[in-house]
Amino acid sequence: MKIIQVSLWITILVSLVSCKSDESQTMTIGSQNWNISNETDTTGIEYIQDSVKWVKAAEDRRPAYCYNVDSKGKIKSAYGPLYNYYAALKLQRTGMRLPKDSDWKQLVTSSGGAFDAGKKIKQLFGVSKYYGTRMSDGHFEGFNVENSWWSSELALLKIASTAYTIRDTSDYIGTYYYNLGSALSVRLIQDLTFVPQHNILDSLFPKQDNTVKLGPQVRCIDDSSYVRGERNAVDVLTKIKSHTPEIGFYYKKAMNTSPQIQGYVRINFQIAEDGSITEAKVANSNISEKKLIEKTLELIKYINVNDGSTAEASVYLTFKND
Repeated sequence: MKIIQVSLWITILVSLVSCKSDESQTMTIGSQNWNISNETDTTGIEYIQDSVKWVKAAEDRRPAYCYNVDSKGKIKSAYGPLYNYYAALKLQRTGMRLPKDSDWKQLVTSSGGAFDAGKKIKQLFGVSKYYGTRMSDGHFEGFNVENSWWSSELALLKIASTAYTIRDTSDYIGTYYYNLGSALSVRLIQDLTFVPQHNILDSLFPKQDNTVKLGPQVRCIDDSSYVRGERNAVDVLTKIKSHTPEIGFYYKKAMNTSPQIQGYVRINFQIAEDGSITEAKVANSNISEKKLIEKTLELIKYINVNDGSTAEASVYLTFKND
């Protein structure tokens, strides 16, 4: 067993642990044993780069992986694969599982809290490349800017899961909901009592649900949204989109009493230097459900983007029952 001293705040123990037919190199952080690298094994998982086929795979709940692309659309396979949630589940093996939300929270706490943990986790996880993400509608974001990792728990009526995100320009680690059809990185945690369930998708999503359509969806429309100032519009809109599953949760609740709700809302807001959103207000909307609009506005105000210059922005959100 090799002992590596990392700065003065924590000692990492690196060892080889046999997990079924795989050997997983793990590191001990506090009382947790994390895999020392992201998962790169794509055996038996469908490779999909095409956006239309990617969306269809999510609708069918098929495990799939892809690679992010650079600003010129070039596939960056050297950065490693990104997996949808269904593929992330498949990567689990005896003794190694997807981390729970509580596992991530413990790691963040032991690394100094959300506002400082990003720096230490980058060091511990050996982050040298930023893989970015793929959203559930098939478009890519965040290449060379951020890394996001899946947690195991389902959220928001089983349409999303919690993910943890670090960025190249910040020490903050953010917690966001990502639609299960998104593509993120996977980092497993050791659990010697864990045995993967072969029919886990069937147990999580009973067959009678497989014919159900996507249902109520909230989308941020890029072409109708804007950011004015020195901030990168893609970065801001990425943060807004990562919270649309939360807004969708309240959209579904509102439909229990008003099943015909569909429409749009435009929200204008200011972004402060520390990344907080201020002066958010509804510019216009054709949705009459007041509580839904209020909750949407409340969630937008909650979002925090990375530090930078002040800017003004406007997002156009659509509410549709697909």
